Formats: sequence, C-alpha cells, structure tokens
Amino acid sequence: MSLRECQQKVTSREFALWKVYLQNEHTRFHREDYLFAMIAAEVRRTIVKNPNSVKADDFLLKFVEPKGSSKKLTKEQQEELRRQQKLNWFGMVGLDSEEFLGEGK
Repeated sequence: MSLRECQQKVTSREFALWKVYLQNEHTRFHREDYLFAMIAAEVRRTIVKNPNSVKADDFLLKFVEPKGSSKKLTKEQQEELRRQQKLNWFGMVGLDSEEFLGEGK
C-alpha cells in the first residue's frame, strides 16, 4: 500500500496503536523461541561439567531498554552496548571472549 493510500485508510489513532503493538511485538516470546532455547540448553549440557546447572531460560534473550534510551546513544555508548552483548553471547555458548575480542572477561 502506498503512503497516500495508507494515510487515507488509517487514522492517526490507529497508526499510533499499530506502532505501539509493533514496538512490543519484537520483544514478545513465541513458541519457537522456547524451542530453540531448549535445544541450545541441551547442546550446552553436553559440554559442561555440571549439566544440571544449565537452564533453557539462560538462552532466552533479555530485552531491556538501555539507560537513557529516550536519548540517542553516543557512538561510544553503542560500542559498549555491543561489546557487552557479545560478551553475554560468548559466555552463553562457552567461548573465550579473549580469543575472539582480544580482551579479558
């Protein structure tokens, strides 16, 4: 649908409601998210010393708003956020972040 057609068919209130819905939809978990988390946990259990300590919830992404999210993040803040996310992922899959990122944990 073109922008002009959308403006004719959708009220501003309905547009605002869709916007809120779509902003929240990407953070909502679906059945597939839980399935993949369970698979990832099972794979992880095969390589750890204490398999009972691995929980599927550890592999579900946590969606949080960065502090001061109403403002644009500076380039340094974006880089730090990216670095923290990489460290979290390396930790979840049992990789050494120092080997990949060249820094200590």
